[in-house]
Amino acid sequence: LSLLVVCSCVNSKNKNHISSQQGFPDKCKKMHLYQFQDEFINLETLAKIEIDGLPAEDFKNCSKYAHRFKNYFTDSLIVQNRTFTITNDEETETYALNIFENQVLTKAIPLPVEEPLPEVHEYRFWLSGFQNSVIIMMDDFYSTFYQLVKYDIDGKSLMQKNIEHTYITHPEPHTNHHHPYLHYLASAQSHMAFSSHSPFSDKFKTVFLNLENFETIEFDQTAHALILDENEKEAIGFITYKGENKDETRGFQISMLDGKIYEFVLPYGSTGFDVLLKGNLLYITNYPPISFGASLHCFDMEKGEIKWTANVLSFIVDHSKYYNQVTLSLYKDKLIMEGNEAYGDYLQIFDAQSGKRLAEFGITP
Repeated sequence: LSLLVVCSCVNSKNKNHISSQQGFPDKCKKMHLYQFQDEFINLETLAKIEIDGLPAEDFKNCSKYAHRFKNYFTDSLIVQNRTFTITNDEETETYALNIFENQVLTKAIPLPVEEPLPEVHEYRFWLSGFQNSVIIMMDDFYSTFYQLVKYDIDGKSLMQKNIEHTYITHPEPHTNHHHPYLHYLASAQSHMAFSSHSPFSDKFKTVFLNLENFETIEFDQTAHALILDENEKEAIGFITYKGENKDETRGFQISMLDGKIYEFVLPYGSTGFDVLLKGNLLYITNYPPISFGASLHCFDMEKGEIKWTANVLSFIVDHSKYYNQVTLSLYKDKLIMEGNEAYGDYLQIFDAQSGKRLAEFGITP
């Protein structure tokens, strides 16, 4: 399966500080409108409202949290009015980066893959825009690394980087045992993050790739979620699942890139996270990626303890296959929690200071 993925991705000022050059609009005329399913919620009154057509501006489009709602999966990318796509020529068994101007193909740049392709090789591609350049990340089915190439808008190759995601051992002569351990985790402005977040990983590492200069920062531990600053521009830490305790609670560690470490426990913790920072308060939603439900907590960074745990409504569903993802955002003093599950979607809004649930949509108390 070949996919093209657009990632809005994080820049580095120093080894322990990952910053962004991309900003978000500070003001929006219709910032108070939050789209949920086919309706809009007025975040001031928490009431549903009817609107003719889709507004060009709303909370999900122009708040500083807009990047959290973007669909990064696409089959093309537009940079400076040029459209970039990837195609596979089945006759020559080659891949090319195609550049279109005014819907006319102007260039087809061969990609650095094995030529001709052996029958067993199959490449996957992720296409990303950064400033005025195009970045392609590719992965061969049998390779042990992600290969990244940056091109300018004319198709000139600027730099390349390989990031190992699998190591090989030889338990027997003439036998290769592949150990995949590193996977794409998340992006935040001009960095792309990879981590050993899979439960089947047997090597623990987190890698931040700087998309400006292709330099990397590495940590010998797993990251299950990135922590961004209040402006949603800088990655300043990450959360690691530490495992189950003797009392069956789950332990977690907050690692800040300035060296500070915090720990907390959750009764039924899992490896799915979304986190949001406001002042000294870190809002944490925790959920199982392949089952229903979620929890919501407020962690006080000054006191190093959980300030409150909210009463979150959940679907209760019998299932054999399932997906679950939760997204947090903040409007003034209201914490917004949107859940997208296999069974259905919901929106719950909480008071950011007390954790009191103020409204819910798509789910019944």
